[in-house]
Order: sequence, then C-alpha cells, then structure tokens
Amino acid sequence: GVLVPPAVYMLDEPIIIDDDDFVVLGIGFPTLVSPSGDSALKITPTSSRVRVAGLLLEAGTTGTPGTREQQSATAPPPLLAWGEPGAIGGAVGGVLSDVFARVGAFKYLACKAKSVGTMVELNTEGLILDNAWLWHADHDDCFNKSDEAYSKHGLVVNGARVTSYGLSVEHIVGGDMVYWNNQQGESYFFQCELPYREPAFGVSGFSAYSVAPIVISHLAEGIGVYIIGKMQVKSAYLGSPKAKILNLITVVIGGDTDQFDNL
Repeated sequence: GVLVPPAVYMLDEPIIIDDDDFVVLGIGFPTLVSPSGDSALKITPTSSRVRVAGLLLEAGTTGTPGTREQQSATAPPPLLAWGEPGAIGGAVGGVLSDVFARVGAFKYLACKAKSVGTMVELNTEGLILDNAWLWHADHDDCFNKSDEAYSKHGLVVNGARVTSYGLSVEHIVGGDMVYWNNQQGESYFFQCELPYREPAFGVSGFSAYSVAPIVISHLAEGIGVYIIGKMQVKSAYLGSPKAKILNLITVVIGGDTDQFDNL
C-alpha cells in the first residue's frame, strides 16, 4: 500500500494501481492534481479488492475556449478511472471512501479554467463507494472564473453490482450528473445542487440522476435534487422502466416548484 501525507501533488503522470488488495490512504486530505490530458488515479481492470480513501482529486487540464459541445470533445479522461469500460479483466470488488473531486479555476493554478469529462468512473464489478463529493466549483478565488470550467459527468457507473453510500454531486454543466449504465446498482443517499449559473443545463434535457434504459435492476433510496434561482429543468431524475427509486425529493430555493417540468 501507499500512505499519502497532506500536500498538493502536481502529477506528471497518473498513479496506476496494478495489484490485488492494494491500499491507497490519504491523511489530511492530500490533493492530487491530474496531469494535463490524463487521469490522476487509475486502477487496472485486473486489480481486485483495492481500497482508496482520504483523497481530493483536482482537475489539472486547462480547458479550451468554445461552446460546451466543443469543450466536451476535448475533455480529458476521468480524474479517477477504476477499471476500463467493457474490459474483461476479471477484477471484482474494491472500496472508494472519503474521496472528493473538483474542477474549477483557482488562484494556486493561475486562475485557469480547468476541464474534465467525468470525475469518477467505476467500471469494475462489485465496487463500494462510501462518502464522495464531486464538485464543479461555484465559488473560487478567481472572481467566479470556475463558471468557464467544463465538466460532463460527476459519476459514471459501468460496472455491475456497484453500491453507493452518501454521494453528493454538484454543478456539473455538460451532461447527466450521475449516470448508471449497468445492472444491480444500489444508491443510498444522494444530494445534488444543480448548476444554477448554467441555464443551458436544463434546456438541454440533462438530469441530476440518470439510469440507462437498458438497466432492469437498480435501487435508489433517499435522493434529493434542488434548484437555486430561476433555472428551468426538464427532469430531476431519469429512471429506466425497471428502476426502483424511493424517497425522492425536489426543492426550489428562491423560485417555484414548476421549474421542474417533471420529477
């Protein structure tokens, strides 16, 4: 395993975990700033029962000017990539706990607006996510330069039997904020503040929590989405026909409840 002491680490290349039962433990929430155009942390598709905890993952790739569609086309890989989509590596299980991720513009990174495609992508079967906050900054020390940063997804789940406990995703601008794309996923407590300074999010039809139409087994309990201000949103949640979503709420702060066209 590796113990990561508190500091800001400007990575030249991704940290790659390629061993079963490996542990990465941060103390004092060390920050891993991703190298330009790449991930901060990768777990290979053949690595089982890896545990990662106590880290802050920061987008280090400077974004390109242009429309959100153009920014999407040039967005770098996930800050954390656990396995690979569609990979047949045989890995099973692992725990990601007390891990935060963010993208924005901050003075210590020269106030340059950063970019990320997906913050956390989980592709390995049987993973557990316990306490994660995935944040596109809405406050910074660069006069809200973070509004120019790009993020497409907070969490994407491509692995089967993934369970999430205590997930917060906020202000993602370019797509569904959480996207489940495989079977037997379970999510317990989800909190989301929509990107209130990005009106195009709502009119584009993006949602806070989305389950792919192909998914026939999914359970989510205790999930809430809220709007601050006057943005209009087509739907807070997009569930597959067979998904089971319980105890869900929507809230509008400083506006009207009909700003959600659909629950």
